[in-house]
Amino acid sequence: MLRASRYTAAALAGLIGFGSVVAPVAAQASEEGKRNTTYALGAAAAALLLTQKNKLPGALAAGGAIYAYSQYQNDINKRHKRERAAAYRYGYRRGASYTRYHRRSAHR
Repeated sequence: MLRASRYTAAALAGLIGFGSVVAPVAAQASEEGKRNTTYALGAAAAALLLTQKNKLPGALAAGGAIYAYSQYQNDINKRHKRERAAAYRYGYRRGASYTRYHRRSAHR
């Protein structure tokens, strides 16, 4: 009996160790996936806040929606930064530039 529990403990420790290494690599959502998560959490928060007497689950879902939106917005900002850098590097060779289509206003 003691040997079986040792094997079980070793298998569990190995599984947890493997999961902690693989999980960060596997959990990379696309921009569209982050947008959909934001919408779903927002809808769930609204439904929970409007229909339930206990507001804690709705507040937690709203917090999750806010965090998901911030990650979605960070992803958009990173994409725009990559597009600006690529247009700067390659735009002059092709005769086009990023600034032709994405101009900043004169008033900041």
